[in-house]
Amino acid sequence: MRHLPRTAKEFQKAWPQFKSWLIERGSAEVGTTNPYEAARYLTDEGIGIVYTNSSGNITSWMNGADRAFVAFRTGKEWRAVEKVKRGTSKTRREFRTLAERDGPNCIYCGAGLSVDTATTEHIVPLSAGGPDHLSNRALACRECNQRMGSLPAAQKIAAAVRYQLESNRNV
Repeated sequence: MRHLPRTAKEFQKAWPQFKSWLIERGSAEVGTTNPYEAARYLTDEGIGIVYTNSSGNITSWMNGADRAFVAFRTGKEWRAVEKVKRGTSKTRREFRTLAERDGPNCIYCGAGLSVDTATTEHIVPLSAGGPDHLSNRALACRECNQRMGSLPAAQKIAAAVRYQLESNRNV
């Protein structure tokens, strides 16, 4: 396909934007397991893998990884998972529970949130084996949620603590 990069170098050049695009569509980066993998990420078929050879050429795209990249390049519709409609009773219930526990603000920047503007941030990323349970979630604005992506839990907690310390200094 002409929209697919042929080398790992070409792919890595597009990776930051592609990764953000994937996250917006319900995907997550999954760590590579060997030096012949340029990337691993969730697709609608499971874990998509981009393989390279020792020369740095891409040799194959597995489990829909290629379809996701082509959709990214061409602007076509694509989702890793079915999109949940905002404002459903489940979303409202989860927002209310998290807001009661932690307050209705972004854990990282303190922005005020509503059921329509909040996202739920997985502190231990699902891609790192974190549970999809409210005990592993916090409210975050979309920008912070995307910026944190699949960072390790320690880095996410440190960012939240920095915000709390700064906001306490300004009181």
